[in-house]
Amino acid sequence: MSTIMPLMKYRCFQFILLITMAFWDFTCDSNNEHPETNPLVIHLCVTDASLPGKADGSINLEISGGMTPYSIQWSTGDTTEDIDHLLPGIYSVLVRDNLDDTAVDTAIVGAGELPRDSDGNSYAIVKIGNQIWMKENLRVSHSPDGDTVVSYCYDDDTVNALTFGRL
Repeated sequence: MSTIMPLMKYRCFQFILLITMAFWDFTCDSNNEHPETNPLVIHLCVTDASLPGKADGSINLEISGGMTPYSIQWSTGDTTEDIDHLLPGIYSVLVRDNLDDTAVDTAIVGAGELPRDSDGNSYAIVKIGNQIWMKENLRVSHSPDGDTVVSYCYDDDTVNALTFGRL
């Protein structure tokens, strides 16, 4: 009986070893390094800032495909899917999945609409401190009801209205 016992232990050990090796070969097949996944794809949904100099823009990142978890790195240093409180400008994002595949995209957060007068002229603005100022003089020649606005141009020449505005 004592000679059978070591033999039984040996056979059990050999049996366990074979199962372990079979499992190893199945999961680590060199011809199939990665399981099949859809390509990593990102999409950016941008909300423009309301005005130049106002940090109320945002970008929402949508990720599909690849293999989770994802690593996210924005040009701002943020690592979340969505970023907000953005000034108008250019922002980029790099997404890396668990298989080390990457996707990169860039978005422009616009400055919203510029101020317009009743003639449809738009005016550039600038932020100085906490205030927003127009960078140029008005060029309007009609009131909102369509009446002509009495104004004067530099040197009494309407061509100068483009350069200097009206008084």
